[in-house]
Amino acid sequence: MSRRSPALITLFTLCALAAAAEGNPPITVRSWDKAPLGPDALRRAQAFVEHVFSRVGVALVWRWCGSEEGPECAAPVGPNDVRLRFVRRGEELAAETGDQAGGRALRATDGTAAGTIEVFEDRLQELNEDAIPLDLALGVVLAHELGHLFLPPGHSTLGLMKRLIAESDWTKAARGALRFTPDEYAVIRQRVQPRRVPLELCPPPAGLGAL
Repeated sequence: MSRRSPALITLFTLCALAAAAEGNPPITVRSWDKAPLGPDALRRAQAFVEHVFSRVGVALVWRWCGSEEGPECAAPVGPNDVRLRFVRRGEELAAETGDQAGGRALRATDGTAAGTIEVFEDRLQELNEDAIPLDLALGVVLAHELGHLFLPPGHSTLGLMKRLIAESDWTKAARGALRFTPDEYAVIRQRVQPRRVPLELCPPPAGLGAL
């Protein structure tokens, strides 16, 4: 799988920027943990997630926080806010989630936030050892777990919300063609209540496959 260029990353984010310009309520992801990959790879992972959610007309805001009291994370938490954690699985957690899971989503119960995503660092490393770039692995895991926070419980037989991501799915992800199903996009759109960005602002970028 080839490394994505800066131009391709820019294409991934065009619709997300359009969504922000339209005033749609964003999904805000806050993390107080250090990401297990470098800044360039992290930007590529973020761009993948933004590309997936751009079809809903929703922008993502990323907050990498130095401390609980840091000004970058002092904003009030709302129903579209997500906390991101990077953890390593112990035996108990691995048994609970399964060996193939890249993370898990924990829904908030008090309505003050969407919930928490835990990404399993050791699973990312396993995927990387199987020739999946870390940025792509993280992007797919983040998008999948965000889907769990904004969709009804369960998995799909197609697309990004499959229980197990097959080799052919990773190939689709590398060209930007692994995404939610139309029905899932409709549910997410209703859940976050955006004003839809006109599709003419979001043409399928060349090289990303049909979107």
